[in-house]
Amino acid sequence: MLALDYHFESTQSEQFEFARRDLISARAPWKVVFVHYPVFNIGGHATGWGHTNYLPLFRQAKVDLVIAGHSHLYERFRPVVPDGDRTQWPITCITTGGGGANLHPSFDHPALLARETTNHYILFEAGRDKLQAKALRVDGSLIDRFTLRKSHGKYVWLTWRRRAPKNH
Repeated sequence: MLALDYHFESTQSEQFEFARRDLISARAPWKVVFVHYPVFNIGGHATGWGHTNYLPLFRQAKVDLVIAGHSHLYERFRPVVPDGDRTQWPITCITTGGGGANLHPSFDHPALLARETTNHYILFEAGRDKLQAKALRVDGSLIDRFTLRKSHGKYVWLTWRRRAPKNH
């Protein structure tokens, strides 16, 4: 797991060089990056942090999951691969900013597998070949669940079903 400061987006920053070394050399079964501004975000602030420098690094380093906040809602995107090329490493991006501030509207979009405007939290469980997550409202009811799978360190592609959008 690696947490990044969104202020240092340049490849010339010490953070970028540290992130590059750390992510490329990591041998953990799952690589997870945390950052404040989302790499992809439809609702809320509609930010797109790190596309020029960090997203190519995340692909090269085979990052599995990028988790961000900033926009006060929940969004889970379809796995991000260049031009939908399944020979490339997929990156799952989540915006999870439902920790208690005023909420932002969410919007339906074909890139989203799940979305909702609500206060929430996410529970993760990870093993060597499987990472499972559940996004839950504060009352414990389910917003979204997903599983990422690997076999011998390689991604196992699943059919990604899109949940019906919530009109919240």
